[in-house]
Amino acid sequence: MKKKKKSLKKEKYSEIFLIISITFVVCTLLSNILCSKIINIFGITCTAGILVFPITYIIGDVLTEIYGYKLSKKIIIYGFIFNAFATLIFLIAIKLPFPPFWENQEAFVKILGNTYRVYIASVLGYLIGGFSNAFIMHYIKNNTKIKFLWFRAITSTIIGESLDTVIFLTISFIGIYTNKELITMIFYQSLFKILYETIFIPITYFVIKKIKIMEGLNE
Repeated sequence: MKKKKKSLKKEKYSEIFLIISITFVVCTLLSNILCSKIINIFGITCTAGILVFPITYIIGDVLTEIYGYKLSKKIIIYGFIFNAFATLIFLIAIKLPFPPFWENQEAFVKILGNTYRVYIASVLGYLIGGFSNAFIMHYIKNNTKIKFLWFRAITSTIIGESLDTVIFLTISFIGIYTNKELITMIFYQSLFKILYETIFIPITYFVIKKIKIMEGLNE
């Protein structure tokens, strides 16, 4: 009697890796929606996307440090494929007819109607900024004598976040806000993101160490 063939392939990725990857995708989706909201904290103007977007760079550091540049690139690409899907659904929802008693169409369009422009901005910004971040993390670790995680994380963040912020905010809001407002937003948002990750370096260290132990990887 022939043995019954297994219907599922052997598990390729760990549960931890899948959770990290899903968190990355969720944060990119949230940041694109939240960027429609402009906030002002202590006189500093920026988008509400800064609440979650820096997390994607922290996750990018964790992915690159533990799983390598190749897998990190894959997650970045998959993240924006799902962003494209979300953008398409938003645009379809906007175009669909609605009943007379629905009074929130204008607000719905205002929040999500600019999504395609935001998506283009986020794709260009994060593909350049995100890949730069992952590549620099990988390059410093494997091609220099500098082995400090904090140095790799901060250096990659300064370059990656700055590139991303300039590209994203310029494409998303040029013509909507004045040049002065736009430059101010770019400066403070870049600064906030860099400080955000710098403050979270100890947590990044802790998470990487814990995941390496859970994955059974050598230090």
